Amino acid sequence: MNTVRWMCAITLLALSLSLPAASAAQDALVFRLEWDADVDLALAVNTPNDNLLTYITPTTPDGGALDSSLGNENCAGPAGPHSEAASWKAAPPGDYVLLVMVSDACGSPAPAWTFRLQALVNGALVAEYRDSVRPGDDGSWSHIFHFAGSAAHIPLAEATGAAVTLPGDEAAAPLAGALGTLLGAGQDAPGGDLPPAGEPDAPQTGPLTVELTWPASPAFDLDLMVSDPLGILISYEHPLSAPGGELENTQGNNYCVPVSAAPREVITWAEPMAGDYEISVSFSLVCGGTLGVIVPSSQQAEFTLRILGADGQVLQAYENQTLTAENWATTYTR
Repeated sequence: MNTVRWMCAITLLALSLSLPAASAAQDALVFRLEWDADVDLALAVNTPNDNLLTYITPTTPDGGALDSSLGNENCAGPAGPHSEAASWKAAPPGDYVLLVMVSDACGSPAPAWTFRLQALVNGALVAEYRDSVRPGDDGSWSHIFHFAGSAAHIPLAEATGAAVTLPGDEAAAPLAGALGTLLGAGQDAPGGDLPPAGEPDAPQTGPLTVELTWPASPAFDLDLMVSDPLGILISYEHPLSAPGGELENTQGNNYCVPVSAAPREVITWAEPMAGDYEISVSFSLVCGGTLGVIVPSSQQAEFTLRILGADGQVLQAYENQTLTAENWATTYTR
């Protein structure tokens, strides 16, 4: 079989080391991968119990089963569309590491291929992701889906009330979902934040901005990520969201390339929805070191995070916070 699939298994095992173990099993769960091109894509899932579900191990001790019969394995299937599905009749709650990769291009000259991956809880669609993958290790797609039981997942039709489409993709199916917890978010924000301006129960209108700033020296590349009330994540990998969120990080000291002013990253919604916004700040790089190295556990960085409303009104602020190798996180409720 293709050696890239073995790389998939190794990648998922490495990713799973930082994920917590799950408790008792409950509720049905399905991850369904679909694509049109006549290439061999592969779906793999690492469960909260650290069980790896792939074409090599199509069943797991926690009840997982992978159906790849329509997946064009080894380029031997009929013409597309193609699909693979990972399912659990009784799914353990916790974090599921999802990986989509190109196993075989099947002679296609295209540089990349698009796919759709859906998450269903008890038969109801609760999340959908559309992206593309390329050949090679750096062309795969990965994500962490947090399964908290059916009561914690709202079907997309109920959550949105209408189809949400990507810009320029008017024919797209509803694109939204509960992404669950942010990747690596594990450090609660300390106290000392400013209370929301105005009456606590007053409805809020106008734009919403989350602003991260930090000193130019010592030099760090920090990352700001926010998951909106639908669970759609905005990050450096996904700077735009269907509901209108946008990341601006040109002054973010990206890859330790110096900027003219103090480093800054901003995520803005022109018409934000009501609900919880999960905010995370993390290290990307310690400048002066080797790209991609693990941030030392003793490393610290100072930063300020502010949540702004219309005309720059400060709704909430965290001044002079300390970031460690463990991500900093907080929740803002609008």
